[in-house]
Formats: sequence, structure tokens, C-alpha cells
Amino acid sequence: MRFSGWLGSVHFLFASRSGGLKRSRVGKRDRQRDQSAFQKVEGLEPRKMLAFEYVASYIETESPFHQAGDVATPSLDISPQQVVLRFTPETEIDPSSLIGGITVERSGRANDPFGVTGSFQDVTVSPGAIVVDDAPNENQVVIRFANSLPDDTYQITISGLTTLPDDTGAIEQFNNGSSITVPFRLSLGPNVVSVVPQPLDRPSLAGDPENLTLSQDENTVVVYFDGSEPMDQASVEDASLYQLIELDEATAVEQSSVSPITATSIGRPALDWRHHVTLSWLIWAPSIRGMSKAHAFV
Repeated sequence: MRFSGWLGSVHFLFASRSGGLKRSRVGKRDRQRDQSAFQKVEGLEPRKMLAFEYVASYIETESPFHQAGDVATPSLDISPQQVVLRFTPETEIDPSSLIGGITVERSGRANDPFGVTGSFQDVTVSPGAIVVDDAPNENQVVIRFANSLPDDTYQITISGLTTLPDDTGAIEQFNNGSSITVPFRLSLGPNVVSVVPQPLDRPSLAGDPENLTLSQDENTVVVYFDGSEPMDQASVEDASLYQLIELDEATAVEQSSVSPITATSIGRPALDWRHHVTLSWLIWAPSIRGMSKAHAFV
């Protein structure tokens, strides 16, 4: 019959084609390439993190005041509330290693060396807090100071810090176990620490131990500075830089002002000129002599 012959022909055609089908060469090449790439990945060593090292220090600006490798000691003209230490990117610092891992010291006098070579005793600064910064900045340590830092030379010592364990449980030591110091100088300028109007003089007991008579310099005022850094003597003794201002006691309104005729940095008391100056007026006004009104020095 025709139908059976036709069906047989169709069956023969499909059977012959299906029997001749072969795997795609492109597919085979893709599988070979994937297998080769997998073998290469298997052969790679685990990625090694960058060394745990110091990078830079910051205060209130985006620019660092000190960077790794700097030799000179930077000078700051403001007392920072905090210092941020930045370490290698992607490092996650272990907060428990901060205890004893970071210390702050000052030399006790501006530009005085630290240690036994210095003339003054080193002073340990106790910060209010030392913490690891919030995510994603776990590679930074924030040192917050409890009090304003005085004019002095400082150094931050970093040692003993460690990272948090990685996926394999490995912990890395800071700077391969060696410590480093970050120096900086606070140059805040001299400050007035006290003002003594009409000071009293005590007689020397060497000549007459029985003489206890006190005398008062009614026309002088002694101004004491903190002596944190050397001052220019000509500037200290410039009388035009000082004023005695008379204020109304009730309203604090300025009534009058007068500058001293002399400003000397020698004499009583027997201190070096960098630490004090004695201001003298020719005549002390009666109202001032009686201290009946309030006064201010500028």
C-alpha cells in the first residue's frame, strides 16, 4: 500500500539522520576550557593579605599630619580632641589588643628629648578612650583625649596590635612584631598662668631674722607665663602690649585704661625672663589702689 510505503520512507529518513547525529564540537571545546580553568583555580595559593602596617595619622582634616616614612616631627597649632591612626586597608584590628598596644607620652617640655637624654621627666598621657573605628573603617584606631593637651612634644607608640582571626583562624602581628612611634609637637604659644597685682615683698632673714616687716609694691603688677616654650625678650618687655583696664564693678563697662611705663623681665621674683614680666606704673590711680573696682589685663 502507498501509505505503508510512505511511512516506511519517513521512518527510514529519521532513523538514518538520528543515527548520524554527532556531539557538537563547540560544546566539547567549552567543557574542555571550563575544566582547564577549574584546574588552574585549584592550583592557586590562597590570597595573601597586605602586611599589617601603619599608614598615616589625622586630626580634624582629611590631610594627614604624619605619614609612614616621615622623618621630621610635625608641628600642630591646636590641641586636638582626638587623633586617628590609619593602618593597612582591609585590616580588621582586634579591639582587645589596644590595651597596652598604643601609648601616648609627652616629654615634659617643648623640644626636650624623650628618655634619659632629656632634661625633664617624661609624662604618660592617659586618653579618655582608645577604640577601633566603626565599620567599614576597622583599619583605623581613634585616640580620644580626656583633657586638653598642653604645649609640649609628644609621641604615640604603637606595638603589640593584632588583627582579628581571618577565615583560616590566622592572626597577624602589627609590623611583624616591631613597634613604631608617631611624633608630633603642639606649639600653642605661651599662656598667662597668673597675675599678681601689688605684690608683697618679704625681707631677707639673713640680715635680721627678727625683721618680719612686709612691704608692698603698689605701682607694679607681675604677670607669670607657663614657660612652655621660649619667648622673645623684646616682645615680653614691650610695654604697649599690656593694659590695665578699669571696669565698672556693676556693669563691667570699661571706664578707662592705661599702659605701664615699663615692662621688665628681671628683678623680683628671681625667675628667668621667659617665665614672668614685671609691669610698673608711674602713679597707681586711687580707685585702683583701693581695689574699689574690678580690673582686667589684656
